[in-house]
Amino acid sequence: MSDDENNAALIEWMARRGPDDWHRVALSYNWDNGLSPLEWIVTRPTCDRATALVVFWMTEPDARLGYASPSDAKADHAESEWRLVKLIADRWRAGAYARSEIALDPTDYMGWPLDEWRRLEAKHSRRTFTTHDDMHRATSGRTVLDGEDFQEGYPRELWPRIWDNAR
Repeated sequence: MSDDENNAALIEWMARRGPDDWHRVALSYNWDNGLSPLEWIVTRPTCDRATALVVFWMTEPDARLGYASPSDAKADHAESEWRLVKLIADRWRAGAYARSEIALDPTDYMGWPLDEWRRLEAKHSRRTFTTHDDMHRATSGRTVLDGEDFQEGYPRELWPRIWDNAR
């Protein structure tokens, strides 16, 4: 199966699941397989704040700060990552991530304290997104881990469909 077919199967599976499983996918997903499952997750009305943060910070937004337009990102072969970072930052600032039931410390992923991040943002006057202060703070709730039942973001029940057809 192609990455597009695998991702369609994953999205179909996620549509029958909820935010905890989406978080598990985000934690273990292999980004080389395309970003459509992650885009699907972060656009759900019940996407948890922790999940949005995992995806945002794993996208390495510091590398996307200097882009003033999609064409800047396209020149660096990072257009899809830039669009994903911008989408999450814009949705966060608009209050789209109301659900907050999963615990996460974003410093495990971001590598930038808030004050350093703000200095980095200030260096990029042409930037097209900014973060909200809450995107740098830990969320409280229960711990949700990807576990052994996920490989590259795909749940165990999809493995035969994906990997058996890859041979």
